[in-house]
Amino acid sequence: MNMRIRTLVVAGCLVCAACVPASEASPPAGAFGFVTEPSPASRGEPFTTIDGWTIHIQTLALQVNVSAMPDAEGSGRGYYGSSELYRFDASQPVEVFTRAIPAGRASGRISLMGDYLANTDFEASSDDDERLNVIGLSPVVSARFHARSDAVSNLDGSIYTGPSMLLALRAEKGGRVITLDVTFDISSGFSNESMAAGDVPDDALVTTPVGVVVEALFEDETTQALRFDDFAFADADGDGIVSGIEITLLGCTRCGEESTGRSKRFFETLRARADRILVPR
Repeated sequence: MNMRIRTLVVAGCLVCAACVPASEASPPAGAFGFVTEPSPASRGEPFTTIDGWTIHIQTLALQVNVSAMPDAEGSGRGYYGSSELYRFDASQPVEVFTRAIPAGRASGRISLMGDYLANTDFEASSDDDERLNVIGLSPVVSARFHARSDAVSNLDGSIYTGPSMLLALRAEKGGRVITLDVTFDISSGFSNESMAAGDVPDDALVTTPVGVVVEALFEDETTQALRFDDFAFADADGDGIVSGIEITLLGCTRCGEESTGRSKRFFETLRARADRILVPR
């Protein structure tokens, strides 16, 4: 190739390079989330149930998944939303959100969710905390989310999900005292009540309030009255301490539902009630 041809080739390449369009700017995006509003009971104020128990919540810690998805219009092809995990002191107001949501109308969900415990000991590494946001919890309390739950919904040893909730309380009635300090692998978020919608601004956060209503765990599904006798009944050995295994194994036909002629595990009733712990306003 002579000098003239090489010069023309180089010049042609420079012209072609100049014709390549610049990268397109990223579409506008923001964040969608929730601000928690703990009920008085969730903040630790004593409350009394219809069956005569006075209950004081001592610790309430939750692990939640916050997810959001843009509405169909303007969401962009191939975009399915995003989600983030949080673990926090639910007795205090906190802000939880997920990012990279296209600007515009979007819907979000907040739900109880534990980590999958992948190793053979059914434990999660403390390094897993780097994958989520821990807010307001001591290392001791947070560490209890790294192992199999005290009360579990799956006993066959195949798949385990770590805790989504830690609940510690003291209940008194007529001189009798019941204490509970248990982690649960309860999941939630299947109810429409856990959904919310808002307009996501560009490069900013939109939030909606969500109530933390721990007393929903004691709410009779039929009468909506608060009861604690079913928890007290779980104290099978009468030591005044309701353990996770007692809750897991408790057969119950009086958990706020009409008897169907067969025993229903109390844990299944708790799972149904969990959908009402987090309620967007």
